[in-house]
Formats: sequence, structure tokens, C-alpha cells
Amino acid sequence: MTQYLILPLGGVGQRFIDAGYKIYKPFLKVSKNNTIVDKIVSNFPRKKTKVIVIGNEKNFRFIKSSFKKDTLFIKIKNHKYGPLYSIFLASKDLKRIIREKRFFIVYSDINWNWKFQHIDRFIKNKQTVVF
Repeated sequence: MTQYLILPLGGVGQRFIDAGYKIYKPFLKVSKNNTIVDKIVSNFPRKKTKVIVIGNEKNFRFIKSSFKKDTLFIKIKNHKYGPLYSIFLASKDLKRIIREKRFFIVYSDINWNWKFQHIDRFIKNKQTVVF
């Protein structure tokens, strides 16, 4: 069964720009070879998971070039209102893509280590789960 991983990367990252960062926040290195986004995506089984990236106009070209070719992209206007607003702006496209399939929304502020099999068992037969 295909499932979807939604990455709302719609904010411009103004706090990080103001702090002098030159790299868009989701692409900051968290280890020698991995960015924040790499760590998030690696938590999901690649063969069963389709990645959807919601990207803002300002960073869209960079975002699009940073993901594998089979990634789906939704472009939204620039804003400073956080990931939930990005999801709101992309909601029509998300409904069209996802329909009734299982999906996960993961903010780039949150990272964890897990075994997907454990999560899969935990969420089985549940309609809604908030971690």
C-alpha cells in the first residue's frame, strides 16, 4: 500500500535568515552526510512511501533540485505563518493527490529515530494519530 509523506517547506525561514544562515533551514546539516530533510525521509520505507514537498516560491527551484525525481511538488506563495499554513495553502492539491490513502505530515523542526515497523503496528486500525 502506498503512503504519503508530506513535508511542508513553505515558510521562508526568516528567523534563520535574520540570524545569518545562508542555507534554507530544512537543508541544514545535522550530521556529516545528512540534512534535516534527509533524516526525516530516511525514517520511512522508501518503496512504500511517496514524498510530497510543499515549497514556497522563493526557494522552490532549490527545493525541487534537492529531492529525488519521483518526489511530488506543490508550489505555494511565500509566507511567514508556519507549516500548518503551508498545508492550508496546498490543501486542494493534497486532496487531489492523496484521496483516501494514508499520509504523514512531518515538520522540519522535528526529528526522531524510530523503526517504522513499530509505528506501523501502533497506527494500524486507527483513523487519526498525532505523535
